[in-house]
Amino acid sequence: MATTYVSGDRKLVSCPVDVAYTILKGEMLEFVVDDVRALDEMGDSGTKAQNQAAARDLFIGVAAKSSTLGVPSSIPVATSGVFEFDCASATYEVGDLVGPTGTGGGGADGVSSSSVEAVAAANLAIGRVYKRVPVAATRVQVAIES
Repeated sequence: MATTYVSGDRKLVSCPVDVAYTILKGEMLEFVVDDVRALDEMGDSGTKAQNQAAARDLFIGVAAKSSTLGVPSSIPVATSGVFEFDCASATYEVGDLVGPTGTGGGGADGVSSSSVEAVAAANLAIGRVYKRVPVAATRVQVAIES
């Protein structure tokens, strides 16, 4: 299921998209040099924690519109607000730190651009849980922190 906007001031900014990349509405984005890309375009930094820390450092927000491959464009990016993301089945408390689902496998993408998981430290997080999930579920609402 796609990431969905829930509520709050999204603080939209217009960001350029390189013609070599496609961005889907709802993807978490990184800012690289002079344009935005989906977080899953980020290379593997090594361990899961290193991947999540690198993603946190580059995270700019959530795509409010899609882009088209090969077409130069700018898209609106939400730098704040509450979004509902996919996650592995788990429970969450309000305020829990979450980051993009990470990998630690060599050669694999470093993180997901559409799913999140609980993280142990703020330097790995892209936001905090906004709505309690007392029974294990596969969706969680997160107030993003760009």
